[in-house]
Amino acid sequence: MEKENRELEKLREKIDFVDREIISLLEKRINIAIDIGILKKENSLAIFDEKREVEVLGKVNNTITNKNLEKYIIDIYKVVIEQSKLVQKDI
Repeated sequence: MEKENRELEKLREKIDFVDREIISLLEKRINIAIDIGILKKENSLAIFDEKREVEVLGKVNNTITNKNLEKYIIDIYKVVIEQSKLVQKDI
């Protein structure tokens, strides 16, 4: 049981490391979305751009190397896009 606990702890440490990286990248992405939102507001452009969303999701899909995870990653990315739109709306 001790060996399994050590292995579990090591895997959890890896998850914690990856989580910190994800958070850092999400912060960067949201800050860029804010900049885009400011530009859109200044130029009276719509926040929602269906063509761009399809393009982004297509790029995400093409980047996924483990296609068994495709549904999960696409679902997560849809939330990322939705939150980016919300942050732009709040500008």
